[in-house]
Amino acid sequence: MAATPRFAASIQQKNGRLYAVMQVKKNGVTKPVWRALGLPLGTSQAKVNKRFREVVAQYEQAFLEEEQRGGRPRADIPVYDYLVSFLKRVEPELQKSTIHSYRAMVQGKIRRYFEARPQLTVENLKPQDIQGFYQKLFSDGVVANTVIHYHALLRRAFQQAFKDEMIDANPFDRVGRPRKNKFHGENYSEEELLTLLQLGCLYALPWFVLNAFGKEADLITCLASGSMLELLTSAIPLPGGTGGAEGGFALLFGGMFGAQASAGFVLWRAIEYFLPTLCAAPLLGLRSTSGESINHRFKRYGVRLHRLFSRRGGGKGSDGIKITFK
Repeated sequence: MAATPRFAASIQQKNGRLYAVMQVKKNGVTKPVWRALGLPLGTSQAKVNKRFREVVAQYEQAFLEEEQRGGRPRADIPVYDYLVSFLKRVEPELQKSTIHSYRAMVQGKIRRYFEARPQLTVENLKPQDIQGFYQKLFSDGVVANTVIHYHALLRRAFQQAFKDEMIDANPFDRVGRPRKNKFHGENYSEEELLTLLQLGCLYALPWFVLNAFGKEADLITCLASGSMLELLTSAIPLPGGTGGAEGGFALLFGGMFGAQASAGFVLWRAIEYFLPTLCAAPLLGLRSTSGESINHRFKRYGVRLHRLFSRRGGGKGSDGIKITFK
């Protein structure tokens, strides 16, 4: 037999639907609370009364539990379900890129981890549970910087739960923030240093041309503009970047050269492209008459020179002259 309702309740009809309407008093104010019965019009009175008592009893139970919590909202919500509702709540406040990133984290590793552990709720989540999640991320190959993003999202969500009085304290405040990955620098190799020097000279070539014309110019500006010019030239799919070189030079260095821009371009282009091409032209006819390549023969001659100078240097009691061909 159903318990007698604690609230004054009645059955009301609205827009072709049946509702249970309860007069609920909170903070000294009585307000009507409507709950749908889920039955169509024309249902027998016995079924309507039975459903009415069930709906009222369910509401009374929920009301009693809320009173026992001191008016606080429910906190026995699975972590994943709470995070989904949290994202819907804060979505209008965040940028699109941020909400997309948060949603990817929640629907990805957070969902897989916490759906497999439905006993973990907003109410009972402990620091050791959080550490277990972080350890799972690290074991999956997630770097520390990414784990920090997960920590920031989860801490923010549970901070909102704390503000809403769902929990007494934020458990993420008792968990150490993951440390960022340390940067391990590496020294430049000889080849990298040589390449850096070569590119620096190439990018600074307009600066030397400007000085040859008696123009004052900032070296850093010329290096930056020169790098952009070489990038533009290499992007044009024509020999020597024809078209891109002319247009880029006029755009980047036209103001620096002024009336002498055409002469400056001819000199820069001759040194940067035509001179290396002419110097390399005689090497195009080189052929190896034996089975050994020119590169191997050159290295073999280098080894002989090294031995020769080593013997001569050793006779004088010195370490000799070291020549290394790589």
